[in-house]
Amino acid sequence: MSKKEIRNGLGELYEKHTTVIDTFTKRTRDEKEYKDVYYCLRENRITFYYKGRELLTLLNDNDQLKIKLRNLSAPSQNSQRKEELEKINAKYIEDVNSIEYKRIKPEFILKNNKKEFQPLDITNYSTKKLSYKSLSQKLFDAGKTFLDSYYKGKEDLELPTQGKYCAKYKELLNDFIVIDMEYVEPQDESNETEENEKMAIGGRYDMLALQKMKNNKYKLIFIELKCNKSAIVNEKTGVIQHIEDMSAYVKNGLSDEFKNMVTNVVEKRKEYGRRGSKSDSDIIDIDFTNPEIWILFDMQQKEKQVQTEEEIKKLLPKLQTSNAKFFWGDIEHNKKIEEIKGEQI
Repeated sequence: MSKKEIRNGLGELYEKHTTVIDTFTKRTRDEKEYKDVYYCLRENRITFYYKGRELLTLLNDNDQLKIKLRNLSAPSQNSQRKEELEKINAKYIEDVNSIEYKRIKPEFILKNNKKEFQPLDITNYSTKKLSYKSLSQKLFDAGKTFLDSYYKGKEDLELPTQGKYCAKYKELLNDFIVIDMEYVEPQDESNETEENEKMAIGGRYDMLALQKMKNNKYKLIFIELKCNKSAIVNEKTGVIQHIEDMSAYVKNGLSDEFKNMVTNVVEKRKEYGRRGSKSDSDIIDIDFTNPEIWILFDMQQKEKQVQTEEEIKKLLPKLQTSNAKFFWGDIEHNKKIEEIKGEQI
């Protein structure tokens, strides 16, 4: 997310294309089959995700509303997996090409030696044949089919697990809200010092969330998700290093630009798909003074849970002295790290 574009580009995008954007965003809130789809606001675009990966993006390109379709899967070195991915890609292309477009047809461009769909200009797309509502349904369905096939038998991987939490806690009416995933703090490229580089490492988080407190204000939470045992075994690249980087980043203080970005993202999420609704007037007052760091261990396989418990015990001295909070199995359950029993709670 870019601090400048969030304030400008997204506002312009929504004002000029309200009906279209509302059509896409409302589906993710109101329709059961799309409850597992969620979106993030990035610069001058809105990206919709499913199972931790992009479904499609609504893009403001020189005042033209465009749709960027998800990328095809890159080839695999494994011959069997390569064949599977080729079939998945072919099915997605077939589904996308079957949609009736007005004067436009999806075309490929070559980018970094990979085939990508060229963004589709849909500024004046809606016709009697196919409305924006129908278009959003067909494109969501095509992307979901692609990712369901891609992740078949691999639902315990980190991105699908992360996607599960983003979808579950996406509603602003909840006391706990995930407002972004895979967040990277924008950096000042003109000041590339060693200290800034260190802060850049700390400013990367799996999820950015808000939690309602007793005073009705919302505290800011940076969440790191761990689904693999390797993140606990290797201190330099795993959870210990993440905690150190994140703690240094938070201690350094949140910039006004970052605070403005978060505030504006929340305001835009309140608008999208909700014009005229009661929630328009809801106030989400964010307290930026004491942001928290959460580490979520979600090892879905029983074998991984037991192995992880043993590895965590070895790290207890360091983990217990950190200022992070730890969760086991679900962010709804705050479990002290020394009480982990090796099963989900």
